[in-house]
Amino acid sequence: MKICRTQNVSSITASKIKKLNYIEMWAVIAGLAKELLILIVGACFILLNCLCKFTVAGNTAGKRAALVVDANTGETMHFHRADQLLYPASLTKIMTLYLIFEALEDRKLTFNTIIVASKNASSSPPSKIGLSPGHQISVRQAIKALVVKSANDVAVAVAEHMSGSEHKFAVQMTRKARQLGMTKTTFRNASGLPNSNQVTTAYDMSQLALRISDHFPNYYHFFSTRTFYHNGKTYHNHNTLLGRYQGVDGIKTGYIRASGFNLVTSLRDKERSLVAVVMGEETGYNRDYKMRKLLTRYLPLGATVVTRQSHTRYSQYKSLRSNSDIDFTERKFVRSMKSLIYKLKALSYSTQTIKDVNLQSPGYLYGDYIRNKNRINFTCKDYIKAVQGSKMEQIKIQVGAFGTLHDANRQLAKALSKANSCLAGLYSYTSQSKLGKRNIYRARFLGYSSYEAESICSYLKKINIDCFVVGQ
Repeated sequence: MKICRTQNVSSITASKIKKLNYIEMWAVIAGLAKELLILIVGACFILLNCLCKFTVAGNTAGKRAALVVDANTGETMHFHRADQLLYPASLTKIMTLYLIFEALEDRKLTFNTIIVASKNASSSPPSKIGLSPGHQISVRQAIKALVVKSANDVAVAVAEHMSGSEHKFAVQMTRKARQLGMTKTTFRNASGLPNSNQVTTAYDMSQLALRISDHFPNYYHFFSTRTFYHNGKTYHNHNTLLGRYQGVDGIKTGYIRASGFNLVTSLRDKERSLVAVVMGEETGYNRDYKMRKLLTRYLPLGATVVTRQSHTRYSQYKSLRSNSDIDFTERKFVRSMKSLIYKLKALSYSTQTIKDVNLQSPGYLYGDYIRNKNRINFTCKDYIKAVQGSKMEQIKIQVGAFGTLHDANRQLAKALSKANSCLAGLYSYTSQSKLGKRNIYRARFLGYSSYEAESICSYLKKINIDCFVVGQ
């Protein structure tokens, strides 16, 4: 009996040990499964992060652009795809701010003017400061919110306050762009939020940066604002070069997925001054790194004497425009010359000719609007005579022929920077042809009368830009 009992005990002990081994085994398996799951989740996270970076890279690949302009002379110091159409993102708000400053200068607004946010404004996607419908904000606070936080809700509220709707404000923005010589820029909203028809170029953005600095020196200091306090929150400027790169005093960053990371920078160091534009970078770090590199390279080469003609305040600029221009900004430019003449003829039937237009006067077409640079009294009928007699659409100025498209575009930008008052707003393009097995790219400007073309070409030669007139 004792032996049986001993065998019984030993068999029970063995079965318990076996059960314990199974439990330990499953515990080990569970532990391994947990670790494997953690590894899989980590790998997925890393893969997703890489895919996101790849997506951004894919969206911005081939869309990078950079430009450096000597703000003292207007000379282009660095040019890379600066005439290519790209999305401005929040660089759009520089024009929004330009129109605010203009309204302040014209006394249509004051810093204490109250702007009330609509439901439409409050529903804007980030970046925003969280305006609710009916929320009030002063113009001074709105300016800081646009500069520092790049607040989309504030941009919409400002647009609606100034023009009644954001659409009307965007039309006003595009009109102002044309007046400033930004020939390839079109605005569709006040914020820079995605819109496939809202486009600009690095060159146009450099011109806007120069003009807003020239015209509004009393307000330009807002672009160096590093922090903004509103409704119990402190916001910090997205432009990380402020305070970290000596001489940088603004002006604006921008980002949407389709555009990549954009930055317009102004730098003043002693007697030298630069405006630089970087667009389409994959990350904010890359954008800032490239900007630093460009500023470091070109600042020592900058001029120390101001020779740029556009260096004038808004009040002087406005006076010059009112004394020298008749601006038909309310009339849309008819893209076909024949349809333009047809419509002007229809209008001319009800008008009387006051005086004949001198066909040698610098009347010309540019951008999306009609202008006449001499303040002369004329009617639609007179303008028809000018158009029919001058062969505007056929006369071109060629400023060079090059082996690469890049060199041709660079020459166009150089000519624009050195003779902006003559060439700004006129259609610039490159014409490609074959010379044997080689491609030749001709850099040209279009939209002159014969007399204008000859006069402008003579001026270009005096400032060391070779050119000749084509199409006479």
